[in-house]
Amino acid sequence: MLGDLKAWFRRKEYYQQGDVQLYPHAIPKGVTLKFKNVVEEGEHTGHAHRLEGTGFNFYAKDGDKYLRIIRTTALSHEEHNKIDIPPGDYKVGKIRQEDPFERKISEIHD
Repeated sequence: MLGDLKAWFRRKEYYQQGDVQLYPHAIPKGVTLKFKNVVEEGEHTGHAHRLEGTGFNFYAKDGDKYLRIIRTTALSHEEHNKIDIPPGDYKVGKIRQEDPFERKISEIHD
């Protein structure tokens, strides 16, 4: 059982930096190619989660964002350590917090 648990922790199914999460997801048909490297901008600080280099394509459709990482690409932010994103297709998500007593869900902001 402990071996299974260790294997589960070694298998990275998503990447997170602050309030931004990238998780494996097929890129849907009909997306629009965006010519930018900013994955998400901070609403309060002006900081941004940025992809470095040129080894990626950034897409959008219906308010959702998608990435195709062609070769390992660093994701950087002024307040977080850089993380390397391996090749693959991803959907960009935002971490949210739920307050069951207030019955509301809100996004977490960097």
